[in-house]
Amino acid sequence: MRKRNQISFTVPDELKERMEAAIEKLPGRWDLTKFARVAINEKLERIESNRCPKCGELNLNEARYCSSCGQPLTSEAQQKHEEIQKLIEDNIDLFRSIVEERSKKL
Repeated sequence: MRKRNQISFTVPDELKERMEAAIEKLPGRWDLTKFARVAINEKLERIESNRCPKCGELNLNEARYCSSCGQPLTSEAQQKHEEIQKLIEDNIDLFRSIVEERSKKL
């Protein structure tokens, strides 16, 4: 009998053999179920780690910016975003003139 909120799935034989080989190398008492549970939880943690803090969108692991709202997702992207903001603020008149010129051409 399955417990509540328990997921049941069939593992292909080839994958099962590879998992069992990996389990044999682990210290302590492991079985296929525990191994699968740990692997799935680690994957879910990695997925959740790249969720946008602003809009909640899930992004690719290598994404530096949110694909939905553009929020920086890494410290490097945040630093670059802040540098660009400062550059714009320090040169606001130049940026206004560039935008005005471009809008005249449209």
